[in-house]
Amino acid sequence: MHKLTLLALGLALCASVGKSHAADLSAPMTQRETVVQGFCPAGQQSAIAALDTLEAMQIQTRELYDSSVEVYERDSTQNSRSMRIKWADLARVTCGIAAGHLATGEVNVDRLNQCECNYVRMTRFK
Repeated sequence: MHKLTLLALGLALCASVGKSHAADLSAPMTQRETVVQGFCPAGQQSAIAALDTLEAMQIQTRELYDSSVEVYERDSTQNSRSMRIKWADLARVTCGIAAGHLATGEVNVDRLNQCECNYVRMTRFK
């Protein structure tokens, strides 16, 4: 009898742990919620992509790239226990990719958005 009770309790526990609730994707997220949840929304408009000329986009993207490289290479970042190194590395990579697209004349809004989002995350850990 004791074994059956334990088995029933174990099954009930497993059933309750497996339940999950669906995310409400229809509600817009704030920038803070986006950073806390750890992703960059795909539909977010890039501020760099909204600039008037390709040259202005290239300059702004290069500035974000250079800044993220500088932060990534600092000893204080390399020796930090914070998430700064992760976001500096991601900003460096994604801004470099975005700059590469712009160098070929392609305005890839998704890549620009990733660059900006990761850069914002990095700056929160300076």
